[in-house]
Amino acid sequence: MAEENMDIKSTEVGSTDFLLFLILILLLLGNRNTFGKYFELFNQETTRLNQILKALSATAEGLRGAFTAPQKVMKEINL
Repeated sequence: MAEENMDIKSTEVGSTDFLLFLILILLLLGNRNTFGKYFELFNQETTRLNQILKALSATAEGLRGAFTAPQKVMKEINL
């Protein structure tokens, strides 16, 4: 009986695994043209998100420079 329980637990599929499996089946069965525009939209949105993240990173670098510059100046003039 304990061996049966172990076999059942080892073959359980999580909900995310099942959803990924369904998505894979839909992709394989679907027409490429049907999903093409969705993949293009996904690509455009990820590109846009990447540009936003780059802008935020540049802003953070600028702020870090603005806060560290006075400290460097103070060290150089020995204050």
